[in-house]
Amino acid sequence: MPSIVDVAREAGVSTATVSRAINTPEKVAQKTRRRVNAAIEKLQYNPEENRSTLSAALTHMILIIIPDFSNMFFSDILSGMNESALKNGYSLLVAASNSIIERERELVKLLDKRQADGVIFLSPLLSDEELKRISFRYPLVQCCEYSETSALTHVSIDNYDACRTAMEYLISLGHRKIAMLSSTNRFISTKQRESAYKATLSEHGIDLIPGLQRRGTYSFFSGYENMRQLLKHPQRPTAVLAVADTVAAGAMRAISEAGLRVPEDISVIGFDNVDLCSMITPTLTTMSQPRKRLGMTAVELIMEKISGDTEQKSIYLPHELIVRQSTR
Repeated sequence: MPSIVDVAREAGVSTATVSRAINTPEKVAQKTRRRVNAAIEKLQYNPEENRSTLSAALTHMILIIIPDFSNMFFSDILSGMNESALKNGYSLLVAASNSIIERERELVKLLDKRQADGVIFLSPLLSDEELKRISFRYPLVQCCEYSETSALTHVSIDNYDACRTAMEYLISLGHRKIAMLSSTNRFISTKQRESAYKATLSEHGIDLIPGLQRRGTYSFFSGYENMRQLLKHPQRPTAVLAVADTVAAGAMRAISEAGLRVPEDISVIGFDNVDLCSMITPTLTTMSQPRKRLGMTAVELIMEKISGDTEQKSIYLPHELIVRQSTR
């Protein structure tokens, strides 16, 4: 007797989509519904004889894989995801990969064990080929970080344009010796921001000063240590662009300890607009990401896929420069 798994394989969709096509067909795209019905007819699948399996096909859980739990950037994203999931009758299964690819592969196996109906990656480590294989079997969405060559559904901001906006602002203030505190990783956001940093300098005829671009992590300590090194540079920067607010806060501590002032001696811009920006003195100018909306949109996209939508989408949400006291 054919199973729901056989129908899903024949139709080229997930078992969750087959379940919805039978139980709530109005929630499934017509094109997908036709494929499922054709598979059911071809295999002579009888939903009534497989009712218990069909009911178990939907877990009403979404697997969320994040790099770690320590980064405050993720809190509002998860809040948005949770809000949207609850509206759709779903719950979240949140797990951290600790930025270890084997750990990420193990977490994906939760889908094979039918502990979730789909997966949202916040910064996937897996190769394009692995991501594509997963997407053939299960609903998959990338949030914030994504593989630009996999052509799979993702939601993020335009990191190139966001960094360009921040650089244009610093240049408009008269800064020419602008440093960048970046990160050592494979994230698309890092690649795009570093590219925008260099391109904007070039477009304004400003030479890229060797040694003013430093890489580390997203931590306060990394920002602190890299800023200490920048302060020793023979062409000390008059402005610093950090890839995260925590990195910017660390840089500000190093500047203060060196007897210098923000922004009178060195202007500082962060990235993300986490709550920390308004808690430190001076308050931090930053590039704001709509983190809660990013989370909500990611869940809306995964629900579409669970409902049978096979279209791959690239969604870019607006960013905004928030000017506070740390720049002049």
